[in-house]
Amino acid sequence: MNRGKGGNDREAVNRAAARPLLGRGVPRPGAPAPSEPCSERRNRWGVALIALLAAGAMALSSCSSGSPAPPPTPSTSDAVSTTSSPSAADVEKAEALAAYRSMWADMAVAARTADYRSPLLAHHAAGKALSILVRGLYTDKRMGIVVKGKPVTHARAVALTPSANPTKVQIVDCFDDRHWLNYKVTGGLQNKVPGGFHHTTATVVDTDGVWKVTQLRVESSGTCEPAT
Repeated sequence: MNRGKGGNDREAVNRAAARPLLGRGVPRPGAPAPSEPCSERRNRWGVALIALLAAGAMALSSCSSGSPAPPPTPSTSDAVSTTSSPSAADVEKAEALAAYRSMWADMAVAARTADYRSPLLAHHAAGKALSILVRGLYTDKRMGIVVKGKPVTHARAVALTPSANPTKVQIVDCFDDRHWLNYKVTGGLQNKVPGGFHHTTATVVDTDGVWKVTQLRVESSGTCEPAT
């Protein structure tokens, strides 16, 4: 059936309405996507940046909320020594005792050959003490006796004069000669008498900066017992 002009016009309108709305926000098939406005891109980057900053802040706060790291351990070179220095009296007392022991060590060396002229004797003895040592060795020499072994001391200081900065020290000892015995020059022990412990007193004096034993008294065997 033939349609009039009005029918044709309505059909054209219907066909136009059925076509896709090109150019109205719906892209044409195969056409590139429209570019995003700059303002929208800036807004999107701003949101992303804020998210990153927020994540970093949360990470830092979680790290800082943990236990603090322990402080570094100071090295031994940084430590300050609190040990007090010895007093003048302690130093002088120690030197006096050392001189007393050295006197007996010198005597032991000279007694191996009964050398009453040994220069060692005057290193740590003077006055009456030196005379006692020399006379004893001289007697041994005449009798053909030498002394072998090593004497042992248990000396201690009992008085300092003056007390603050002493120049004189009184010493008490339980002198042990059990392993320092008399032998004949020809060989063998002089006798069957064993050594023992001898109560001994000595005075040690600072002479021109050198400590020397000036008085010495050695009593018979069995007159003391060493402190344990």
